[in-house]
Formats: sequence, structure tokens, C-alpha cells
Amino acid sequence: MRTKSARGKKLVVVAVIYTHSLGFLIDFSHVDLYSFRIKPTEFLSPLSLQMTDDDQRIRLVLQEAVNKYYGKNLTLISADGVAVAGGKGFLSSIVRFNLVWSVNGTGLTDDDIPKTLIFKVPYLKLADVILSKASGEQTEVRKVCDANEDWITKIHNTECLIYSLFGKTPPVPVAICYMSELRTDHQAGMLVLQNLQEIGHAWEDVSQGLNLKQLHSMIDLLCRLHTWSLETDSWSANVPSYKEYLRWMTTMPPDTISELMKKLSVTLQRITGTSVDIGLVKRLTSEHFALAEEQLCDEKLPIVLVHGDLWVNNIFFDNSADGSSVVGIIDWQLAHRGTCLDDLVHLMVWNVDAELRRSHQDEILEHYFDTMSRFVSDTELPSLQQLKDAYNKTFAIQAMFFVIDFSCIVNEIVDAASKKAEKQTATIAWRLASAYEDAVQYLRGHDLLV
Repeated sequence: MRTKSARGKKLVVVAVIYTHSLGFLIDFSHVDLYSFRIKPTEFLSPLSLQMTDDDQRIRLVLQEAVNKYYGKNLTLISADGVAVAGGKGFLSSIVRFNLVWSVNGTGLTDDDIPKTLIFKVPYLKLADVILSKASGEQTEVRKVCDANEDWITKIHNTECLIYSLFGKTPPVPVAICYMSELRTDHQAGMLVLQNLQEIGHAWEDVSQGLNLKQLHSMIDLLCRLHTWSLETDSWSANVPSYKEYLRWMTTMPPDTISELMKKLSVTLQRITGTSVDIGLVKRLTSEHFALAEEQLCDEKLPIVLVHGDLWVNNIFFDNSADGSSVVGIIDWQLAHRGTCLDDLVHLMVWNVDAELRRSHQDEILEHYFDTMSRFVSDTELPSLQQLKDAYNKTFAIQAMFFVIDFSCIVNEIVDAASKKAEKQTATIAWRLASAYEDAVQYLRGHDLLV
């Protein structure tokens, strides 16, 4: 997430620790990063890339990555880095490199090779700064930070693993991974990725919800991912479990959660008139593990690879007038083993306006069920009614996480100086209020509020 910055002005970078839609925000307004040509090593070296001061090191890394991927011997003449402020990958630092190649004698043209690349590295020191500002309890902060550095390393390595599993024939469109390096005690870890902005676009304004055609496109892709998951054995052994994915939630200082909830309650009441039961939200999110286990057992949901972070700004659509075809899904750090409904519900809660969600929910679930029934033959799937029942339970929990996250991010994903700021904030607030009200109604109707 980022605020807008004119060329030559201080760039305000907002970083978010983002786990199961719970974010902690920190304003790096004191950091002088500029959205124009920079020396790559000046930006990257402080992030423990273990590189020399010679900018040629970066150029050679990018050159090697592309040559290995394509099996060519191209020469990269120059690589100019542009800091991607608040770029997706909130636990990473991202640089976009503009490339100039020599294609003489290769039989290739400029159109055959990437003009830009994304360079992504884990940012380990971010957690300490964020949590120190989020809580006054230094003992709690230190305990969380000690665990968090290891966690950031693990999610970077998870993303590397996902790209390795997908290879050159991924089950869904993703950015080409030209090079991946795991973070270990001896190497810093990095990813060299395709810049999907060359072929599509993602929305910076997350208040803009998916339309029905785009939603159908995403459901089709989820079916492809889930089919691949059920028919491929190699992925599940090393991908984090659902509990590992949510481990961060269990270490959050209670006072921090309470403070977030108070801010949310005031904002939501002011905009929509909806009153949030803070105790209810805290109770349900703390019981998430138990509810998830019950769901897995009772509904017999297939276990699949879950992306874990499907916001509209992690989804790149094509640049056609229709704009409903997905050309790539990015940011796989939070990928994990989970149920076939986890990503679907995340899409519906976070990225679809209430009117569309309510009027087409059954249609979407039926479309998912019918498509999976055609794709999968060897795996027992839940009945349509089981799927709908499980969806409602999962939706109720996702809505509660939406409540927690709103107070963290709304002031950062909306540019306060924009003429559209008030409308964008209201759109997100109404989406949240509707999801919360629907969740409470379901829980009460099924005697789950005990």
C-alpha cells in the first residue's frame, strides 16, 4: 500500500505485516526513497543482500537469471532500479529494474526478452520496527519479533517453493520466476520475477470490487489450482499447514488487538451505523483453529494449495476493454495447505461488494461445484449442500478477520488527499459492515454464538 508521491519528493513507504488479513502499519516517512532512477546497491545492500558496492553485481544477477531461464547467452547492458514503494509483498522490499539488452547475434528481438524485471528480497528488520510501535509492552514485542524473523524467512522460502513447484507450466497464471534463492544462514534470499505490468494491470484502489465476470474468471482459476492440488503429490509435504499459516495470530499482544478493535468500532459506527461486538470478534478469531478443524472433519472438504492473500491488487487482469481475463496472480508468500473454500471465501468477503455477493453467492458456489465435478474424478467431493454449509462457516470467520484488519489498513489504502478518499473509505466500510452483519446473522441462526 502506498501514498502518492511526486517525482523528487519524499516517498512515504507504508509497510504491512500481513497474516490472514491482519496488518500492522508503520509509516516510513523518514526514509528518503525516490521513485526515479537509483543506484540498486544503495537500496538493496541495507537489506542484507550481501552484495558488493559494485552495481555490476546486480546486473550480472539479472543477466544470469534470464539466460538460465531461456537457455540463451544475452548481454545485459544496463539495469536501472526503481524502488517500488509499498509494492505488494509487504514483508519484502521490491525494486523494478528497467533493462537494456544486446540482442546482436542471438536471433532474438527486443520483443522476445523482458524489458523490466522485479527484484524481491525479504525485509527482516521490518517486524521489529512495526511491533515496537504497535505495542508498549516491550517484553511482548521482543518475544514476537524473535519469532517473526524466522517467520519472514519461512514465508519467503515458501514463495520460492511455490514457484519451483509450478515450474514453467503453472496450473494458474503467475509471474515468470527467472531465479529464486532461499534465505538461509549463508545467503540472503531473493526472487527475480516477471513484471506483470507489461501485460496487464492490478488495482491499487482495493475499494474497487470484482465484477461478476471477473469473479467467474477467478473461480475458474481456483478450480484449476484445486484440481492440480488434488492430482499432484509433490506440493503438500513442504508447504506450511493451516496452523502454521495462522501461528502469528496466536502471538499477538491482546492489548494490540483491543486497540485495533476500538478504532474500528468508532470508524464503522460513524460511516455505516453498524455497531461491532468487540468481545464477539475477539472470541471467534481466538477460536479459529477449533472451528477450522471442525470444518475439515465435518464437511469433508478437500485439502488444496491455498494462496492465502487474494486481494484485487494481487490479481493482474488483461488490458483489454473487457478486462476480465487474469494474466497473473502474485505474492505467494502466505501459501499453505487449507480447504478448497479458503481462497474462495477470501475473494467474496474482501473483494466483492455486498449487493453482488448476496445476489450471486449461490450461483458462484454452484459454478465452483459444477466445475470441480467436471475436473476431478478420483477424489470424493462434498455435496453442494455440504459446500454451502461449510462456506457459511468459513465466511463468518473471514468476516471477523476483516473487522480486525479494517482499522489497520483503511487509512493507508486510501489516499486522504484524493477527492475520492471519502467515497473509497465508505465503500470498504459498507463492504465490511455487510459482511459482519451477515456473519452474525448466520451464527445466531445456527446457535453458534455461545
